[in-house]
Amino acid sequence: MIQVAPGKPKLKTKNPIIRVCGALIRDNSILMVRHEHSGRSYWTLPGGSVEADETPEAAVKRELKEETTIEAETVRMLFDDQLSNRGNICRCFLMKETKRGQKAVLGYDPEEAMLPKERRMLKDTTWLTLENMASDSQISRVIKALSLKIEEHQ
Repeated sequence: MIQVAPGKPKLKTKNPIIRVCGALIRDNSILMVRHEHSGRSYWTLPGGSVEADETPEAAVKRELKEETTIEAETVRMLFDDQLSNRGNICRCFLMKETKRGQKAVLGYDPEEAMLPKERRMLKDTTWLTLENMASDSQISRVIKALSLKIEEHQ
């Protein structure tokens, strides 16, 4: 069982939060989605853009459900990432399933709904162990923010 350190990180920013991602952990594994984009294939946390009429918390819940079909709620903010040099922010949240044991099923990105499946960026979703993902830049920040003790898989 993973134990989460109490408290909220104190981050001050004047930059707009335009993207969000959600860290959902179950049995020492974290829910990931695989993207294929510009000739690259990579695993990342579920997430996406904050729409004009929603809060970052609402956006991350919506994005998690769209991409993985899992319904979850935000527990707390973990960290902010600055996106390139534009001054925009991607905020990462710790998530909790609203119903334990939901099956992760590949969802969709509504912006790509009209594209043929082979041209869509979102390709897969699965649970990957924190140990195997510990060297990933996003996951290492999640591990640090939660003060988890994970030995990196070699």
